[in-house]
Amino acid sequence: MKLHDEIKKRCEQYPLHSQQNVADPMLCAKLFFPLGSGAWYVAEYNPITFEAFGYVSGMDVDEWGYFSVAELLEVKVAGVFSIEVSLHFSSRPASELGILR
Repeated sequence: MKLHDEIKKRCEQYPLHSQQNVADPMLCAKLFFPLGSGAWYVAEYNPITFEAFGYVSGMDVDEWGYFSVAELLEVKVAGVFSIEVSLHFSSRPASELGILR
């Protein structure tokens, strides 16, 4: 589960619920489907339960919320796992991307 290891490494300083009272949380990873418009910006992550909290954009409604990385890993496009971690994304406050809480 290479993708899980990458998220775990990038978000180790931000366990689940660690930024719930932070007005401008740090985003530690960006997940995306190369063939779609959806993006999941991870602010907090639990590597045991694969649960994340962050900002989802490019879907029906852009919003903050909890999501399951395990479920994202199960989504297949053309018969292959297609969710990826952006290798070019580095941790930054949400406000730098114009994301407000």
